[in-house]
Amino acid sequence: MRYLLSAFLLFLIAEAATAQVNSYSQKKLKTYEDSLYKLNDTIIDGNGQYTRQTACYAFIKTLVRALKTPDSFTYPFDSLKHISILTAPDKSFRIFSWELLLDGNEGYRYFGAIQINNKKLQLFPLFDYSEHITNIEDTVTDNNKWFGVLYYNIVEKKSFGKKYYTLFGWYGNTLKSTKKIVDVLTFKNNKPVFGAPVFELKSKDKTKTIDRFVIEYKKDAAVRLNYDKDFDKIIFDHLVPESGGSANDYTTYIPDGTYEGFKFKRGKWRYIENVFTSVNKGVPFPAPLDFNKMKMDH
Repeated sequence: MRYLLSAFLLFLIAEAATAQVNSYSQKKLKTYEDSLYKLNDTIIDGNGQYTRQTACYAFIKTLVRALKTPDSFTYPFDSLKHISILTAPDKSFRIFSWELLLDGNEGYRYFGAIQINNKKLQLFPLFDYSEHITNIEDTVTDNNKWFGVLYYNIVEKKSFGKKYYTLFGWYGNTLKSTKKIVDVLTFKNNKPVFGAPVFELKSKDKTKTIDRFVIEYKKDAAVRLNYDKDFDKIIFDHLVPESGGSANDYTTYIPDGTYEGFKFKRGKWRYIENVFTSVNKGVPFPAPLDFNKMKMDH
């Protein structure tokens, strides 16, 4: 009886200590979040690239310090509206991503990090290498040569005991066109790998497999590329040039009202030419995903 009472008291003491740590961590993280919020606003609205870039680097340092706080993985950072924070469906990691607008019509530079769900901080910084990657569809990279994008969705699929995390991202590209990208994140020796030969495309009698799927379209066009949970498919707009004479000029490509897609089968995302046939009616039109009131509709 005395042993049980002692064990119970030790349990209560441990619970109280844990609650105290959690409370302290939450207050500390809230303080960091307030600082991050101000820096985030400057990254978006700062006057001039130097001001925005300085805020961006200060944001990175502050974010790392915040994530070193105990229990940081479950802290949502809800006020950071211009930062994408996506948690893997299995809660094994989460991924941060954001963009920095460059002066002189130079586009964007992307920043990010992967936080692993561990008690001790395990963080993989993502270094934007996109300007050096010429063959986007057939390049496998790591976090040091990341094809930088602003992520807006993550889907987990399993095949033969391996997990594939499919990432959907927005890429600002040029003044005339935008790209959306579907990437695949896996882990090899506990380190992130971007890109994998899992996208199977078919055209007439030809089949090819690529590491990453990309669509490019006219800058002001509203184009969908996302996973639809109800249909269990990746669904995207079929794009056509505005005029017959502009074939392969993707700055003129817009949706034509039909949809293509991918279905995950036996470890690959397999292409579907027409997702919505006469047998399968009811094309879903979800509301656009408002991210800084701009970029990433479904």
